[in-house]
Amino acid sequence: MKVENKSVSSKEVNETLKDANKQIRDRSDIVIDDSKNVFFELEKNLIRDKLNVEDFEIYCSWTEKDKQAFNSLLSHEQIIYFKAIEKEPDITNDLKIIVQSNGGELVGLEYRIKSPSSLYEKIYDRAEKVDISEINDLIRYTEVKVKDDLIECTQNTLSELEKKGYIVTKIKNTWLDEKNPYNGINVQLESQEGQKFELQFHTPESFELKNSQEMHGLYEQARVLIPGTEEYLEIED
Repeated sequence: MKVENKSVSSKEVNETLKDANKQIRDRSDIVIDDSKNVFFELEKNLIRDKLNVEDFEIYCSWTEKDKQAFNSLLSHEQIIYFKAIEKEPDITNDLKIIVQSNGGELVGLEYRIKSPSSLYEKIYDRAEKVDISEINDLIRYTEVKVKDDLIECTQNTLSELEKKGYIVTKIKNTWLDEKNPYNGINVQLESQEGQKFELQFHTPESFELKNSQEMHGLYEQARVLIPGTEEYLEIED
């Protein structure tokens, strides 16, 4: 299948890929192998023109769900997303050094970059829509430390980050809220290059509670409701 070398819109890319995918999956004589099939070749020609080599390799490693979500984002949202991916390694390296020196532990590093499908859902599928410029957790980290050392650990980590030029833009301590079962310290920061990211501080116990099925279920319910409504407040209680 020959693809002309011309500029195409995100909508055209989505429609073309969707149609090609359906045609291929309806053909019993074609083996669905991303390294060989026609759909992959078409996708490669259309998407590769928009991304550099490193970003295109990342794109090809995604699940179909994440590829579809990325293709559904607006062009400027795609650019912001890949800029975050490109800036993540330097932030991660700085944090690893600082956290290790504090005797803490970075957990969940495999989830440090929000997936395209999660990003799309946060922008478009929630009851309270947000602009990508308002999203602070495209890159996110969690540092865990025992309860008695958590505050000192938080102070030391943030102090060392500030020495490296990072800026703390917001901090929220839900340990002070007795009604909130979600206990942790949530900090929003910016790198010297202006990249926003989130850093959470937890004890082993609060981190386990945060990732429990019950807490995750309540979070999933709350995020599709409008804050302040009766249903939202019932979940909050």
